[in-house]
Amino acid sequence: MRSRLTEAYLPIDIGAMRPAGFHTEKYESVRRCCEKVDKGSGWRLIESCPVCQGSERHNLMHKCGIDIVQCTNCLLGYSTMFPVDLADVYSDQSYLDQARHDYEDNILYRMERFAKERTQILVKWLNKSPEDCQLLDVGCGTGWFIEVPRQQAFTVSGHAPGARFDANTAQRLGVKIWTCDLVDIVPKSLFNVVTMFDVLEHTPDPLTVLKQVEQLLVPG
Repeated sequence: MRSRLTEAYLPIDIGAMRPAGFHTEKYESVRRCCEKVDKGSGWRLIESCPVCQGSERHNLMHKCGIDIVQCTNCLLGYSTMFPVDLADVYSDQSYLDQARHDYEDNILYRMERFAKERTQILVKWLNKSPEDCQLLDVGCGTGWFIEVPRQQAFTVSGHAPGARFDANTAQRLGVKIWTCDLVDIVPKSLFNVVTMFDVLEHTPDPLTVLKQVEQLLVPG
């Protein structure tokens, strides 16, 4: 079963995604982010599973002073601490510098390997042409994904927390980047497609995020 599933996808060049020193660099980036939160608005404790609300869990690992646990009911892995204010992380200059570095390091590979494949999947399942579709990429970061659907005639925009981060992406791509909470995006029922890649694990309440996204989609 697994081999049949993986045959449908392109191979991944691990060297392009995880060059020498990647894990050490990422760990140091996370450690610095944690220090920013410590000095900023601090943390709030996550005492139950963000998905099923179960309270039973067991430890998976301990990193940067934070326990990463697994829910014994639904098996979700999650962090037991979450920043009170995400701006402590995403609006920090060091985070933006790291994102720019990542963008410049392997942007062409990400676009060729992932963005094209994902856009093809979207086109396959849409019941209208890309020219008639509004696409919102939640957690767009440096915007490497939305460059490809834009090339295929989608009207694209992004969502990213942190004023410095979104300004950099908006200026480079020349597209609208929303910085408000998802619930404050207007008008509702605007988008034919909402994408989220590597996003839900960064949210304290993923079910609420999905419900907010549903309100942004054109009915049906």
